[in-house]
Parts: sequence; structure tokens; C-alpha cells
Amino acid sequence: ITKIDGKDVPTVLDEAVKLIRGKKGTTVTLTIVRQGNEIPVTVMRDKVEVKSVIYQKQGNTGVIKVTRFNANTNELFEQEYAKAEKDGVKGLVIDLRNDPGGLLDEVIGFTSYFVDAGNTVVVERDAEQHEDAMTTVPVAKRITMPMVVLVNKGSASASEIFAGAMQDLGRAKVVGETTFGKG
Repeated sequence: ITKIDGKDVPTVLDEAVKLIRGKKGTTVTLTIVRQGNEIPVTVMRDKVEVKSVIYQKQGNTGVIKVTRFNANTNELFEQEYAKAEKDGVKGLVIDLRNDPGGLLDEVIGFTSYFVDAGNTVVVERDAEQHEDAMTTVPVAKRITMPMVVLVNKGSASASEIFAGAMQDLGRAKVVGETTFGKG
């Protein structure tokens, strides 16, 4: 994309995204470069639903990619994990690479699928040093199969909390690059 509504694309991604986003039903013209030619493309703005959990089977391993911990991530995870069970996978890879995080309550619930209820996932500490431990909750079915968690420098916040909890609780091996460093 070289232009947004005829103006050069800002060098800061967030600024470009703000120009592209807008009220549902309105249009924006994006100038794109294809095979060296600039082509204007007018698109209608609409709500885009991004699936935050994606499953695929690789051999006898289920790979579950979590792109972000949204309000419906746990519900989507249950659906995708059901596919993995149906496929008869023997182990899981939870791929959190480039997952920028999301909602704390969602990641606490997500962690609950893998460890017993009552395990501390994260401790919040306020300015007065009061601590509030967030613990796993009971779930209908706990997942016990072997598991690896993938992270990289784009894994931040809630994804770091999950990876750290899995590592600290001895539930999974964490593999990859050093994470972003928020959590």
C-alpha cells in the first residue's frame, strides 16, 4: 500500500491503520503496487472478525495457534481442541509467536485447561505493594497430553503470562526467542 485516500502512507503503522479504519459502510481507496504498477482499489469498511485460535494437525501433533487473547479465545480454543481430540493427536504445540497479549481473564481461563484449579498464574502488585494472586479455575476437562509452547520477540503481555505459568508450573517446555518483555 503506497497511498491511503490519495495521501502517502505514514511511516508509523498505527497512523496508517487509523487512516484505513473507519465507520462501517464507508469506503477508503488504497493505492497498491502490483508488478510495479500502482493500482487504486476502493474497499468498503466493515467489521472484520479475526479468529484468534487456529488448529492444524501435523503428524500426530496438534498445533494450536493463538493470535491474541480476545473475549472469545477460550470458547474458540475448546472448539479447536475438540478437533485435535477427534484427530487423535498425542501432543500439543501452543504457538504464541507474535501474540501481542490481550485480556487477563482470558489467559487465566486458558491456563486453567492445562493445570489443576488453584494454581497461581500471575500476581498483580499495586503501588502500595498489595498483592492479588490470579489463580486457575475449575474446568470441565483438563488437558494432560504433552505440550510445548512456542514464543518469539512478538509474544507479549498475556501470552508471556501463559508461557511463564506453563514453564513455572512444570507443565510445558517453552521454546523460541526471548519474548517482548512486558509480562
